[in-house]
Amino acid sequence: MLILTRLFSQSCLGLVFWATSLAAETCEIEQWLVDFQIATVNFVEEAYTPMADEMASRLQNVASEHSNDSLRRALRDSGHEEHEALILRVTEHQRLMLRSFNRYGPQKLFETRQVKKMRALLGPLQEVLQRLDCAEDPSWGPSGGVGSNFPIGPHRPVATSFALLGLIAFIAGALTLHTRYIQKCRRREQRYPCNRAVQLSAYNRTQAAQSLDISQNGMKLRSDWQCPLGTPCQVIIGNIFIAGKIRWSNAEYCGVNFDHPLDQTVLQQVLELGQTAPNAVPA
Repeated sequence: MLILTRLFSQSCLGLVFWATSLAAETCEIEQWLVDFQIATVNFVEEAYTPMADEMASRLQNVASEHSNDSLRRALRDSGHEEHEALILRVTEHQRLMLRSFNRYGPQKLFETRQVKKMRALLGPLQEVLQRLDCAEDPSWGPSGGVGSNFPIGPHRPVATSFALLGLIAFIAGALTLHTRYIQKCRRREQRYPCNRAVQLSAYNRTQAAQSLDISQNGMKLRSDWQCPLGTPCQVIIGNIFIAGKIRWSNAEYCGVNFDHPLDQTVLQQVLELGQTAPNAVPA
């Protein structure tokens, strides 16, 4: 059970890392969309003022962060592919406006009605932005009346990812606590002193050992035979053979976990042997 819990926890950590990376990518593209929208609005509003050149430069800096291909990939990876056509139309029109502005000045923008077209595109873009979750710009915030107010769902991939991560973390924590509780209960089971010579058999080899205590599920031995954890073995006590696995091991002691709990009758026989047999390990 402990091994399964560890594997599950490692899987959860991997999933957390993947989901966190995905959430970071989602927030990054959403923040870029907000910055792009604000820079475009500022340029449109200031195109006929002394601030026009500065606003054009800011818009150019923001827009240059993504090519059409990288923008498509980012939108698809973040779950916003449904808005891809609109956003690409806005970016294409933005490039046209900047070319006209840099070549002919602001007058050309109004003569060709490019400003009016951009304002018409910014309306639907604003509706898209009002559904985003990750915007960090303090001047921007989603409208409470747009889209679903339910905290998780396809329209809110980041919130949904974190909700899923919370659920996974809760399950992993519950499994870990359950495993520790089981182990604690096992440790609470009654242990009986059983100081006698025994034989420990593993890898077709048998070596003398000294038992120290025993319970229905395991035995502590004094032995310098350091077997790898999980090694199948047998503890031989007189004519009693008990199958198990090495649970822990160090330079002087080891613990054997029995494959099956000892029957009370067998346990009593082992204890009686321990009381009557010599307690020295044979040479």
